[in-house]
Amino acid sequence: MGLWLSGHLGKDRTKESHHEQLAAGVLHRMPDSGDPAMKDMAAHVRKSLNYDNAATMDATLAETLFQFPMTTSVSRLGMFAKCPYQYFAKYTLGLEKRQLLRFEPMDVGTFYHDVLEAIFKALKQRGKDWADLGVEELVALCDAESEKVLSSNTLLVNFMRKRAHHRYIIESARQVLRSFVPMLGQLSRASRFKQTEAELKFGPSEGAKIVIPLDDKRAVQLAGRIDRLDVANIEGQRAAVVFDYKSGGKSVDFAGMLYGLDLQLPVYLLAMGHQNMTPAGAFFLPIDSGTNSAALSDLDAVAASFNKAKGLFDGSFFEAMDTQAAASGGWSGYYNFYVNKDGEPYSYYNSSGAMKPDDFQTLLDYTEQCIKKLMTDLAAGCISITPYRIGTQSPCSWCDYRPLCRFDWQINDYNILKTVNKEEALEKMREA
Repeated sequence: MGLWLSGHLGKDRTKESHHEQLAAGVLHRMPDSGDPAMKDMAAHVRKSLNYDNAATMDATLAETLFQFPMTTSVSRLGMFAKCPYQYFAKYTLGLEKRQLLRFEPMDVGTFYHDVLEAIFKALKQRGKDWADLGVEELVALCDAESEKVLSSNTLLVNFMRKRAHHRYIIESARQVLRSFVPMLGQLSRASRFKQTEAELKFGPSEGAKIVIPLDDKRAVQLAGRIDRLDVANIEGQRAAVVFDYKSGGKSVDFAGMLYGLDLQLPVYLLAMGHQNMTPAGAFFLPIDSGTNSAALSDLDAVAASFNKAKGLFDGSFFEAMDTQAAASGGWSGYYNFYVNKDGEPYSYYNSSGAMKPDDFQTLLDYTEQCIKKLMTDLAAGCISITPYRIGTQSPCSWCDYRPLCRFDWQINDYNILKTVNKEEALEKMREA
């Protein structure tokens, strides 16, 4: 009886019917039946129908917790946009899941970053650029610097000693880097932009700062780290292109930028603008290659391959980014854009990383606006259990805090978002 009543009166009922009216009438009369079991069942059903796991925060408490100027990061902003309660549990309450000691893919990513930073510093000490070394020289330098990174990291040394499989993981990572570093040589030779920084930090205590004023005169400071910064002097401008190394592939998500779910690339561009540089572009650069080995006998294959950088950039800089594509036309061999027969990089606009200058500026302006909106809502004490949903995608699938929030699609509402492409996202940004 209880299940029947809940099924026809609960929020997950499919549609209104005469069964709903009948169930409502039965529930209304059950307390007057004189049967204690019926009264208890009616009380339980009413309690389940009125169940509400809404999360709220008092404005006074929010003002105490969130002091300005606040410091935040791209990942924190993204988590708040994905689900305010998830942010509250992780960063306000500081809840953490039990830590397990194991070597995960993110640790391999850290190894990649450490070695690439070490190679750049070694080149800088020699007064050299990636473009100045041949394939064999770059592979040899990669081997030398990766060995130094391994020998100086006690955790990695102990990890490799434990099992043969662990050593295989590290050696496989070194092979990936042997294939990847010659690509960085190709990238530099094709471009007027040259690397000037590695693992560049920005934040309140760093030389590079991003301070965004809110409408009520409070201010937000962003903190983060840029894997790689390339710079070129173009027509009197100090133009900047930033790269984020990725262990695997990652594409640009304009829906994520529109809704604040993933602001990484535009925030990096804002960081450059706040340092009196002209933001030219930001890219994800995949490290993992389809070439499995970089033995000397395979160097020709390595030199012929390239993992394209995927990102977004001001199209007026396309000639400086890829001089080869600018001269010959067609798809860039290094970036996600196409140069048409008229010498313009704006073909296949939805899938291309090239952006018309006005659209590029629209994205940057909107990103600041989006950050202001997210931080204003956060400071007001928004901790609602409203995870986003685009199609079947939702943060609930991998959330550590589901046992705490007890989100239930039958009684809670998703923040339903629409899938949009590049041009649709830009149109909405213009309207905002």
